[in-house]
Amino acid sequence: MHPLTLGGFLAQGVAYQLIEHKIYNVFSSKNSNVATVKETLTNGNYFKKAVTFNAAPFFNVTYTNGPGFFSAAIPSWDLNSDKYDQKVYNYSIKGDFLQPFVNLKQAKKLGQVVPAFSKKRKGSAHSLVQFFDHFPKLD
Repeated sequence: MHPLTLGGFLAQGVAYQLIEHKIYNVFSSKNSNVATVKETLTNGNYFKKAVTFNAAPFFNVTYTNGPGFFSAAIPSWDLNSDKYDQKVYNYSIKGDFLQPFVNLKQAKKLGQVVPAFSKKRKGSAHSLVQFFDHFPKLD
């Protein structure tokens, strides 16, 4: 997999954990701030939205829970739900090597998949610099 694809994939996973108030499950019981994190996240005002750029999708693979088996980071019923469409926005550039998998329904992204932007700069369509012309600069 391309080395730049991991960030957006992880952002979707963390967004899912935050929205579902499950992120504190990944903390060790030895960690002294588990209660604080849980309290902060369950108040409902902490998470606003997540945005990804050319994120790797979750491929349509059947996972089985149990000893020696993999389980999906995000259950397929949640990936197929529109529940996350107003919380997670996935942007892409036309020509990105990962987008055809989503277009052909071989993979899904959590949340809303925004129509792909045109590539305006030289270089890889997967490069973050391709988004610079599509979003205003914040000074």
